[in-house]
Amino acid sequence: MIDFVICKIENGFYAFKLENIQRIIEAKELTSVSDSPVYIDGILNYEDEAIQIINLRKILGFEDYQNEIDKLFKILKQQHIDWVDALEDSIDNGVEFSKTTNPHMCDFGKWLDKFISYDASIRKILDSIKVHHTNLHVSAIDILKIAEEDREAACRKFKKETLIHKDNTLKLMDKLIEKSSSVALSMKKILIYKKEKKVVGLVVDSIDNIVHLNQNEVEFMDTDMKPNPIIGINQVIDIDKKLICIINSINLEAIYKD
Repeated sequence: MIDFVICKIENGFYAFKLENIQRIIEAKELTSVSDSPVYIDGILNYEDEAIQIINLRKILGFEDYQNEIDKLFKILKQQHIDWVDALEDSIDNGVEFSKTTNPHMCDFGKWLDKFISYDASIRKILDSIKVHHTNLHVSAIDILKIAEEDREAACRKFKKETLIHKDNTLKLMDKLIEKSSSVALSMKKILIYKKEKKVVGLVVDSIDNIVHLNQNEVEFMDTDMKPNPIIGINQVIDIDKKLICIINSINLEAIYKD
């Protein structure tokens, strides 16, 4: 039996042997270290020991997670501007409205349903945005029905309700963008990785799964990924039609040498 912790980093999936993972903890603020390598985010006090926290995005050459969050929210904002424009076009010109009225089915709604933060200031924004975002989508249901009989009445309701909820939703999205570093921190996880007597923390975007596989049922495939001086990836496996890169070694000597 082989046990793996599967995590997500950028758009890919990566696996660590469970035997090397002591714990999985929420990401938190770290103590910065001057003149440290770019891939070291800082120092964390873990069980009375100062351990280095390694950012796997930086190791793999990916964009910073906070920048990705900023881009995501800009896309989500534009989607809702387009949503409101489409509703207005439907009211004014009788064009069929094909976008969702279910607040849980748009990309932002799906993100809201999954996102959890322990930051009180972010939770306060989330509580408000969920109300306005829900009311924004739901407003279209009545408005579209009214428009079938009275477009002017539908237009008045659109201006009185939909546009207000749109403005509030977008303003609250801007507040989340202002706190994108805290949002990113709330989403990330730290794997406490131990090999022999050395311990480091590994920052990943999220935990996807923990799987238990029979060794004779696992087909390991070679990968042509470029060699990395810190982490070793030379195999991939297919689990539920997802290709997962196996991180089979971490050069802790090089990390502590740095």
